Amino acid sequence: MLQENNTGSSPALGGDPLYNERKLVVLNFALQQNGFNADELAAAFSLDAHNARMLMLKYTRQKLFTRHKTKGVFWYYISEKGRDRLRYFANTMPEIFEVLTS
Repeated sequence: MLQENNTGSSPALGGDPLYNERKLVVLNFALQQNGFNADELAAAFSLDAHNARMLMLKYTRQKLFTRHKTKGVFWYYISEKGRDRLRYFANTMPEIFEVLTS
């Protein structure tokens, strides 16, 4: 379900068609966790660990997650903005939201 994008191109430029779907899946995953690290995300969705770390860095910069470093590992928590984004997806893409969050 959560596929890696190896094109390196922007969705605005027609690159990654799964851009919002991937974000939705990660946000939903975060709701089900009491904090998680990138290795857990990578294991849950069969991603390369480096790609999972970069994905979480990007989402943190978008303020969808907060992160705290403990013993050299970043732990991620969904932010209020991340919760708002989930509500936005539920309202604007209800069919996709239902499939990806079930």
